[in-house]
Amino acid sequence: LEKDTSHSNNNNNNEPQEEIEYDVIIFEYLQRSSEGLLQLSQRLKRRYPNAIMIFLRMRGPTMVVRQLPSGHIQTLKEWSIEQGVDLHSQEFEDHYAAAASATNDFDGSSKWYFADLTEAIHYQDQAIKAVDGYLYELPIPSDPIQAFSSETYRNWFSSDWQHLSEKGHVQIAQGIQTLIKSQILESSSLSLSLPWPLASLDSEIKGGDIWEESGAGNDICATWFLTGTCPHEHSPELKLRMFDQRHGKQALELPPYDDDDENGDANDKRNDTDIGASANTIQIVNPNPYEMGLYLSFMTTGPAPSLYPQTQVTIIPTANNNAVLHKVDSHDPHNPSSPTNTPQTMTIDPTSRHMGDYKVHVVKTELVGILPPGEHTIYVQPLERTTLPFRIVGTGMAPSPALDTTSTSKNHKN
Repeated sequence: LEKDTSHSNNNNNNEPQEEIEYDVIIFEYLQRSSEGLLQLSQRLKRRYPNAIMIFLRMRGPTMVVRQLPSGHIQTLKEWSIEQGVDLHSQEFEDHYAAAASATNDFDGSSKWYFADLTEAIHYQDQAIKAVDGYLYELPIPSDPIQAFSSETYRNWFSSDWQHLSEKGHVQIAQGIQTLIKSQILESSSLSLSLPWPLASLDSEIKGGDIWEESGAGNDICATWFLTGTCPHEHSPELKLRMFDQRHGKQALELPPYDDDDENGDANDKRNDTDIGASANTIQIVNPNPYEMGLYLSFMTTGPAPSLYPQTQVTIIPTANNNAVLHKVDSHDPHNPSSPTNTPQTMTIDPTSRHMGDYKVHVVKTELVGILPPGEHTIYVQPLERTTLPFRIVGTGMAPSPALDTTSTSKNHKN
């Protein structure tokens, strides 16, 4: 494995740079696996056909919950905050063991258990099979009491409960090396230089201006989530605001849903054909000579009901663009209809469901339409009044899975 330096800022040479061919690609992508893991893994497999694809499956402390007598699903992290104990302290171990032994006899709460990952595992297995991949599962006991009353397993996670600690990264690195040497290399003609150094990895965040990544089929992505620089022309009604001062997160915010129009009459903006009701527009250009899928990245909360409004997105070619559109069904966006001259309209549900009853405030990216070549106007209209305004944090164009007929290997390695 090598660090990809082909896009280094220190390179002033205009000559095309040779792209790194990666030996191994690792996916830490489980709880939100229904949101694009299959498409991501298939595209990476086509781009790096010789790479070994490894998928991580791990159960962490944020996945441990119990049901209180009130019906509320309490997370282990919420409980630890109530008790005033840190995940890595001896006090946590003592309190946790005592609470576990008293469960059901003390306050009527259910036993601690891992949140159900059946659906997430289904989508992860689907991706593994599609790209002929391998599964690495972090060896944590299935009983959460046994798992996190042990200092060994707790120390695999950082103090924020969500991310791996240095010890956790080392554990996974060693496990993956063992998997590759014992199960993969012995049964194939591949030759890799192992072990890899367990050093910290440098990373670069690309954001702000539109950028293209070579070899990705002319994908075009833009994000202003951390930069505050939106490259798209948009109507003045859309305001670029910093909504998280602590982390510097920024978004294009829609004005709130208007219950009444200027005449005082009910203004039902749920009418798909009433495009004029919305002045919230973004201009998007597909510079490629072929159709591309348009993706929007937006903020979501969970569990339901979302703090953000359901929002209608409508795509119309500009006057000088005679493109023929596909209609995308919000219930099945990856299966658009036959080409049509009518506007593409779909409804976005900004509810995050991948963490069950655990409260989250995260970005979601969703396919909202198919863009023919040329310029298009995107109308965005909230459909209800909610606590927070609808927030857009990025856009992307990539070959749509619905239009991509390239197949990948379907042989699943056990």
